[in-house]
Amino acid sequence: MKSRIVAVTVAVLLALLGTVAVFAYVHKADQRAVAGQRAIEVYVARSAVPAGTTLKNAVDQNLIVKELVAAKAVPAASLTDVSSSNESQVAVSEISPGELVLSDRFGTQVVASSGLTIPKGMMAVSVALSDPARVGQFVTVGSNIAVFDTFNVQSSDKKGITPSGDHVADNYARTRATRILLPRVQVLAVGGTTSQNESSSDQGSAPNGAQNVSNNQTNGQQTLLTLAVSQADAVKLVHAIQTGTLYLALLTDSSQVTIGAGVTDRNLFHGN
Repeated sequence: MKSRIVAVTVAVLLALLGTVAVFAYVHKADQRAVAGQRAIEVYVARSAVPAGTTLKNAVDQNLIVKELVAAKAVPAASLTDVSSSNESQVAVSEISPGELVLSDRFGTQVVASSGLTIPKGMMAVSVALSDPARVGQFVTVGSNIAVFDTFNVQSSDKKGITPSGDHVADNYARTRATRILLPRVQVLAVGGTTSQNESSSDQGSAPNGAQNVSNNQTNGQQTLLTLAVSQADAVKLVHAIQTGTLYLALLTDSSQVTIGAGVTDRNLFHGN
């Protein structure tokens, strides 16, 4: 008799425990469902936000507005708050109308339409160089380099050497010189090739026995390097590309570069 009572009691307890477990599971499932349907406020683009627009202006001009969105549809990186800590950040690229705004759509630098991240206040200029002139394969994105220019000399004095403004390879006698053009610039991109079709006959001798130097160093493939420069340095670089021959040197943090008069055909070995 006692064993029967114990068995019944155990069965009742197991049934109660099972009921409690089922109730708890259903309750948690309901909580998860409610949480998924719960709406939270996030920023959504009402109008197109141009690249470079500050977060504060985007809000003030109602380009982005807060809307209630189901929690389960909101990515973890969604923009939910604008404060003094992030309002000065800018849109790194254009944000389309209707887009749910993510926090990483705003940052400190604008991504150029080309895909390059150009430092603020700078511009990108590309130059095509042969492998020796670009330090082989050792110059990479982010490298700092010095840019040398070899050119025909117009005049020379104690203060420096003045370029003639024509190409090094122009077919007449000139004294040539090499000087530092840009002491330190950053490489933004390395890639792309271009072929030179100049015939080797263009590199013969100029009148009066002066030897020509090709403006492009070689007639083979050249690689494009894109550099970050200020407007003042961009003018120098573009002019040197058109009139001289460029050569690069790879720098480290401890490299010392001094802008000086440079050397010419006439003083190359002075002091040796």
